[in-house]
Amino acid sequence: MSRATPKMRDFAERLIAYETKGNKSSETKTAAFLLVGEKMRLHLTAFMGNVGFRARLSRALALANAEVPWLHAVHVKADGSFGGLDELGAQVEPEKIAEGGVVLFAQLLGLLVTFIGGSLTLRLASRSLSGTRTLTEAREVLTRRIQALARSQSALLAGGFEGASIAEIIRLEFEGSSDQIKSDGPDVLLNPRVAQTFALVVHELATNATKYGALSLPDGQVAMHWSIEGIGAESRFKFQWQERNGPPVIPPTRQGFGHMVIEKAAAQDFGLPKIKFASEGLSYEIDAPLSAVTKRRAVP
Repeated sequence: MSRATPKMRDFAERLIAYETKGNKSSETKTAAFLLVGEKMRLHLTAFMGNVGFRARLSRALALANAEVPWLHAVHVKADGSFGGLDELGAQVEPEKIAEGGVVLFAQLLGLLVTFIGGSLTLRLASRSLSGTRTLTEAREVLTRRIQALARSQSALLAGGFEGASIAEIIRLEFEGSSDQIKSDGPDVLLNPRVAQTFALVVHELATNATKYGALSLPDGQVAMHWSIEGIGAESRFKFQWQERNGPPVIPPTRQGFGHMVIEKAAAQDFGLPKIKFASEGLSYEIDAPLSAVTKRRAVP
């Protein structure tokens, strides 16, 4: 069954167009196919591993074959790159190769949606490649965000994919920089969907604190505390991030991907968070029904 929704096709077309940079020559469009494929290979392999990426790319190729028959001559090599394209150069027009690339990448994006969700898939890629960043900077930002999601997968693996421990997500995010970090709370397993959102939220808060907040100064501190309050159906999950001893707090003047994650994406899973740009330091609070974020507690 096809995974290529109209939105995914549109996004795939924009990926190809981004690489052509306005150059409509046939050679450029063929090269764009290869460039997009290589960038996706590098980023997604870092996220899901070589085996996971090759499995999804091979599946996307099989789905795309139904719409673009000449793609049957293309295969996925052991490193996740494309094989067979050189031979196709003399048989298929470059324009058709670019069009086939759109179909293939749309299928791949559709499969990725089932892995991390549609909104997150599109926003993660498009926001990271927008704005005034250089391409190198954009790649680095995207890679760091993918790595944050990969860490959530590691935490899920430790929990047998039934859930991810909050303490483990935080430990993986702050490995090697624990002197300025304090965290405490009960053993709680977030469900797989919420765990990925939470991992990105913590990553974006940490990135902001490192660039502009408490972690940008030697004496700065970040304290995280989470708890479960109430009993039965009324139980609630609460999480607080509090920065201290950082530079003067200045509310952001623009709303980029990071703001979207800590507010809008978080709101989908936890409800609208409370964000305060207080003089003593940024604070961020989540208050959500326990049943919406987890079904069980981790076993000590």
